[in-house]
Amino acid sequence: MFVMLNTFLNEKEQNIASEIYRKYYSTMIYMAETILNDKEAAKDVVSESMIKIMKNLNKINDISCYKTRGYIVIIVRNTSLDYLKNKKVFVENADDYLNDIPDSDSSPIDNLVSEDNYNTIIKAIYSLPESMSNVLYLSAVEDLDNKHISKILNLSYNVVKERLSRAKKAIKKILKEADGVYDNKK
Repeated sequence: MFVMLNTFLNEKEQNIASEIYRKYYSTMIYMAETILNDKEAAKDVVSESMIKIMKNLNKINDISCYKTRGYIVIIVRNTSLDYLKNKKVFVENADDYLNDIPDSDSSPIDNLVSEDNYNTIIKAIYSLPESMSNVLYLSAVEDLDNKHISKILNLSYNVVKERLSRAKKAIKKILKEADGVYDNKK
C-alpha cells in the first residue's frame, strides 16, 4: 500500500498517511472484522478505506484527536457496508457489532436493544439514510455526545440533535413494522 503513497502524495502527506495507518490500523481492522466477520475481507476494506482517507487528508488537522478517529471509523464502517452491498451479503450475526452500545440513559437507541433483537436493529440502522445512520452510529456505538459528534461531522449541535431524534423515530417505526419487535408500551 505504501508504494502507492509515493505516486500521488507529497512527502508531508505520505508521512501523515503513514502515521494514520500506524495509529489506527488496529481500530480499522477491528471495525471491519466486526461488520464483515471475515479477516481477509477486512484487510481489503481497510486498504480501500486508507485510499479514501489519503484522498481526503486535507480534512484531517490533528491525527490524534477524537474527530480524526471518528472520521476514520465512519469511513471504515461505510466502506464495510458498501462491501456487503456489493457482495449482496447481509450481516447475519451482528451480536458483536452492538456489544459496545452503552446501557446509559443517553443512548439513542434507549429501550430498544435486547439480545434477541440485535440483528433487526442492525438492519434498521443500515437502512437509515447515511446522514442519520452516521450520527446514530457515533452516538450509540462510539458513545460520543452531541457536542463531539457535531465537531466530527462539522454540523451544528442542533442539527445533530435533530438527526438523532429522527433516527430514533425511524428506527422505532422500522422495528414496529418488523413484526412488532419494538413495543411502545414497554
